[in-house]
Amino acid sequence: MQKIVTFAVSLFAFGSLTLHAGTDMKNMSSASESSDAGFYVAAFGGVNASQSFEDGYTKGISPSAATAIASVQDADSVSGTGGVKFGYRFDSYDIDGDFRLQPVIETEAFYIGDRLNLHANVSQSNLPAAFSANAKGNMNEAAFFVNGIVRFKNSSIFTPYVGGGIGGMYMSTSDVNFNIHANIPGVGGTNLRTLNNNLTSDDFVFGTQAIAGCDVAIARHWDFFSEYKFVVAVDPSFNYSSITTPGDNYNVNPDFIFQHLFTVGIKYDF
Repeated sequence: MQKIVTFAVSLFAFGSLTLHAGTDMKNMSSASESSDAGFYVAAFGGVNASQSFEDGYTKGISPSAATAIASVQDADSVSGTGGVKFGYRFDSYDIDGDFRLQPVIETEAFYIGDRLNLHANVSQSNLPAAFSANAKGNMNEAAFFVNGIVRFKNSSIFTPYVGGGIGGMYMSTSDVNFNIHANIPGVGGTNLRTLNNNLTSDDFVFGTQAIAGCDVAIARHWDFFSEYKFVVAVDPSFNYSSITTPGDNYNVNPDFIFQHLFTVGIKYDF
């Protein structure tokens, strides 16, 4: 009987030790699994390839004439952009063994250079003439966005991602000059005014963007990336007052300004 009790106690002790050892091994294995979450910083630069002033108009108000309303057409130009990012990558989630989804949140600030190059066909109610106007100048923008991104991780060095963001945009125009022409019946084309007074105006507006890009792992902690941004400035308004004697005012007020940015950059993962 004593031998049976001794054997039972020994068997229970061995089972307890084995179970405890197995639990410790499992905990050690879980602890050894590396997380892919972490912070990163990035810098990038590229081109602002195309702009579109949507549903825009120029409104001219003169003390000596009726209000003139113009439909604005923009002329695309290519300019530069550049900025920095700071973000956090959360732990990724397995989809089917080959792909993992990784949510990311980031903030970024970037500069956009641009040219203001607009053409407007003007209708003025109190004159029989057909007017047209051109406005040319510089436009500089500072954009600040918070973005949500999803990365599609796989077994290769390439990690594509998509996302979007919201934020604010400070838009400043400078060296703006207006040229106004008229086609008067019986007279023909006449250059009414060439306004080379280097006007300035600015506005702070709500902005949003869509993002598509790809990270390329080039070394431990380092990624190269390329990115496309579709940036939208909502309802900017540029007001140019007292630009002539007796004091005409011109307001450029598109509903949206669409811009297409193509960038490349480098990321460092902490």
